[in-house]
Amino acid sequence: RAEWSPYDNHLTRYRAGPRLWNDRGDFLNADYIFRREIEVRNQAHSEGLSLRGTLNINPQWQVRAEYEYDFAANEMVTSVTGVGYRSQCWAVDLDYREERNDRGFMILFTLVGLGTFGQ
Repeated sequence: RAEWSPYDNHLTRYRAGPRLWNDRGDFLNADYIFRREIEVRNQAHSEGLSLRGTLNINPQWQVRAEYEYDFAANEMVTSVTGVGYRSQCWAVDLDYREERNDRGFMILFTLVGLGTFGQ
């Protein structure tokens, strides 16, 4: 994925990397991330690594994790671990998220065919 600025005539951000998956729905992503002109921390650019994966234990249960690291700031950006349960007509997900200055739990209820509720 890439974003191009026609005004500045260069890439403003891109991410690239391999994705591995199997027939069960398990997957693992490892992406290199580049962002130009990060105004939040007064940096000219930011480079990092993003790792994401999901493991389906069986058709109902899955565990997942996500980690993003910023090389320029030499710090963790986001870390998420979670577990989910799927039934025929409903699902529930519980995640623990850590960011630079924040951490917390998220619970998400899904009624299949109707949508989601929670956070």
